[in-house]
Amino acid sequence: MRGNQHFTSLAKRAKDAKQAGNYDLSYNYMDSALVLAKKLGDPEATAFAMSELGVICMYQGRYSDALKLMLSGVLIQEQLQDSVPMADSYNYIAAVHHAQSDYITAIKYYNKSQAITEKLD
Repeated sequence: MRGNQHFTSLAKRAKDAKQAGNYDLSYNYMDSALVLAKKLGDPEATAFAMSELGVICMYQGRYSDALKLMLSGVLIQEQLQDSVPMADSYNYIAAVHHAQSDYITAIKYYNKSQAITEKLD
């Protein structure tokens, strides 16, 4: 992320709202951050916002939406070869599959996350 202060402010507000359990407000802030990231042409910020929106959807039990957003975000992270966020995204994707009792797919993504993490250590 290129240090855009408005994006950072929106992301922080989204994080604070998410931690307070106000997922609708968190989603709105992060969606605004996504719009801004796309407008700025910042793929790293776009991927971050998509992944975070996916996490919020996961907390809301909107698993289909969560997977769509997370997979879109991780695709950008893969293109950027952005290892740390990519490992985090794979872990969250695994968690969504786990919550849906799709354990085989969950293990696949947990393993992808672990492989990246081990390379970084």
